[in-house]
Amino acid sequence: MLKHLLFLGALLSLATAATAQTQPAAPGTEQSYITVKRERRGVNDINPDQEAERKASQLTGQLALSPEQTVRVRAAALIESQERLALLKKHNAQTNHDTLQEEGRAISNKFEEQLKAILTPEQYERRLMIQERFRKIREQADAAGKTDGQPVPVTRP
Repeated sequence: MLKHLLFLGALLSLATAATAQTQPAAPGTEQSYITVKRERRGVNDINPDQEAERKASQLTGQLALSPEQTVRVRAAALIESQERLALLKKHNAQTNHDTLQEEGRAISNKFEEQLKAILTPEQYERRLMIQERFRKIREQADAAGKTDGQPVPVTRP
């Protein structure tokens, strides 16, 4: 009987010690894991229609776009995807990468201006917030050297 009580007491003290070592997250913050994966694709791997549909679907989910906004965003994304594909094809034939980088930025800026005209101010502000959050996540992944599909811990407020 005494052995059973000692065993039970030891078991309870181990359980207490194990739970005492886990600290709750600070109030208002939690930590989660996000997988960051970057892949290089060639010119033949890009389908502008699929890219436009993916981008429109993603923005619809993130920003709760109306059906009319979704159609307009898809059209703008299709133009952007076609221009990027043309730029990549040009990249294969050209060696001056500085001008290609500038042209890529111009394509992105043009798409952003179109989005700004399509979205409400609240939706556009939310888009900027989401972009900034993912920029930070990518920076954390780059700093950790984990852009190959491994989970990256992210602290959220």
